[in-house]
Amino acid sequence: MSNIIDMSSDFFMSEIIDIDVSEGGTSERLPYYTGEYNVTPSISQKVLETRNKSMSKDVVVLEIPKYQFDNLSNGQTVVIGGN
Repeated sequence: MSNIIDMSSDFFMSEIIDIDVSEGGTSERLPYYTGEYNVTPSISQKVLETRNKSMSKDVVVLEIPKYQFDNLSNGQTVVIGGN
């Protein structure tokens, strides 16, 4: 009989409320990260304020947007990272 519990399901992840971190004999509660978890790269820097915060899931960095279309010279124009 196995004593291993699979906690990778969304049910368990959504039920995590508090995490205590003990370091050097002290215990402190980390504040919750309430920012974005899905981020699209851009040409300007973006900082996710995650330092010393408890996070409920992974941050997902989406792919860089890419658009391709015909141009007036009978070729293709590719726009990477723009709108």
